[in-house]
Amino acid sequence: MRAPSASLAFATSLVLLAACVKKDPPAAEEAAAVQAPAPPLPEIDAAKEARSRDAALAPLETSQKTKLLAELKAGRTLAKAEKWAEAKAAFERALVIEAGNAAVLSELSWVFVNLPEYDAAIEAGTLALRSAYDAKTRAAILYNLGRAYEGKGDPMEAAVRYRQSLEKRPNPTVQKRLDDLVAKVKKDILAEKKKEAPRVACGRRFSEDLALFQCLERITDDGFLATPIVSAFDAPAGLVPPMRLAHYGNEAAGLTAYLLVRTTSQGAIEPIAELARAWNPGAFGVHEEYTYTASKETIYGKRHVVEVYGRHAHSDADYGGLSVSTVTTEHATVCAYEGDEAATCLAPLVLAVTETQTYPMDPKTLSPEDNALLAVLRKDKPPSTQSARAELATTAEEVTVTRVSGPQELLPSLGKHAIK
Repeated sequence: MRAPSASLAFATSLVLLAACVKKDPPAAEEAAAVQAPAPPLPEIDAAKEARSRDAALAPLETSQKTKLLAELKAGRTLAKAEKWAEAKAAFERALVIEAGNAAVLSELSWVFVNLPEYDAAIEAGTLALRSAYDAKTRAAILYNLGRAYEGKGDPMEAAVRYRQSLEKRPNPTVQKRLDDLVAKVKKDILAEKKKEAPRVACGRRFSEDLALFQCLERITDDGFLATPIVSAFDAPAGLVPPMRLAHYGNEAAGLTAYLLVRTTSQGAIEPIAELARAWNPGAFGVHEEYTYTASKETIYGKRHVVEVYGRHAHSDADYGGLSVSTVTTEHATVCAYEGDEAATCLAPLVLAVTETQTYPMDPKTLSPEDNALLAVLRKDKPPSTQSARAELATTAEEVTVTRVSGPQELLPSLGKHAIK
């Protein structure tokens, strides 16, 4: 994901990956029909418990195994023909013979993904993991779970399952699915950032800090994750009174928004502008930080014009850290007010941008496959650094942003902006 001030340009290795992608999904066809005794490898407690549980069950008779294999084969044939309802019936008949068979449950999970019945796919895949012993089968099941979560619209959970699958067994189909998902999420986030900024959160007056915090913590914004929202005031040095900085966001990984808050002469507090947002999802290789840097006040008669400066740093690591791009943006938020009247604020104006593209890993430490991918990435987007800078001038009614150096396309705020 790139900052709003620059175009989105992701290094891609899809051509390289596509060459080794199988057309059929790697989900279910690779699992064994009847579980063989697992080798004595150190495994998670759940797998050990599953072995103990299975050991207590009566083994299948030869006729039952034959019927189970027949239903499994029939179900796979029907699934390849995309006759999902008929395949579901065949796998369900197989489960009547052996309810906890991991191969059958994995196949059934894949069928549910395609019906699509995503909750049922997650349930079947989760049950399959309880009795799947070998890494190959578990990788296939985890891929199915990733597809189910992706279908449900939960990219965070999907990415986790795809990564877990790749840890069990590297696979180009799974890797491409993960790369495509990450690229889509970043594109969607960028599109949201480019939209016109919404009205500042809780943009009304409050009698005390607690009332403002209670309002902020009730925010339900799709940009925030489903974890508790917390809020607090910051205390940056040098911020001109009567301004204060507040932030609110997820308690854990997620989104944080930074607000400029004014205190009136009567002691009321009022959020008047959103300075920035920092997105740290705990996945997708994205890390962002916002830092207040300076502020300035100019008085024109009764009119106060306040400039608040900040820096937004964005880092984006792709392909397991092979490719790292950064965008550092310096911007100013300008607000004007008279007495206790409502303040008028401009959206943050971009004053400086620095973009870098690097490949920090030592090729000597990489596998041949990673070195081949690195070569494709470097050819597609060579290492680079570019920057641009502008200067800001204010009057009582207008702000002017003028280019000083660097490419004009990196500076979207050039021109005159009326403070109405």
